[in-house]
This record gives sequence, C-alpha cells and structure tokens, in this order.
Amino acid sequence: MDKKYNALFTTDKPIIFAFYGFAHFINQLTYHRENRNLHVHGYQEEGTITTSFDMRVQNKLDSFNIVKDVVEDLPQLGNR
Repeated sequence: MDKKYNALFTTDKPIIFAFYGFAHFINQLTYHRENRNLHVHGYQEEGTITTSFDMRVQNKLDSFNIVKDVVEDLPQLGNR
C-alpha cells in the first residue's frame, strides 16, 4: 500500500489536498505515510451556516488560498 501511495503522491514534494469534507479525515489517512509535507484544505466546523461561497473562503478551499499554498511551497520561486 505504501508503494502505491508514494507512486501517486511522491516522497519528496509538497502535497496540497483540497477536500470538500472534514480535513481531519485526510490527515488521519495520511498520518503514518512517508511524505508528511501535506497541506489539507477542508471543512472546519465552526457552528455557523452560510453561503457556499463563504464556506469555500472560510475553509480556504477557494482558488486564491490553494494557489497561495502552492507558491509558498515552491522555494525556487524566491520572492517573485
């Protein structure tokens, strides 16, 4: 199972996972894996009900926040 996981997600590159569910589920599934450089964006319960757009932004599932993580995880970009 670990060989398949490593082939899919690599062992040395950052992983950004956008999951339209509770983020802790993905964290539990990947906790003991070789590549721990994992950033999970997912639903975080705060006890409020709002619009679907607000839910994406509040839970950092919008394109801006996901791309921001990608840029931060690529040191070769420097300060560009």
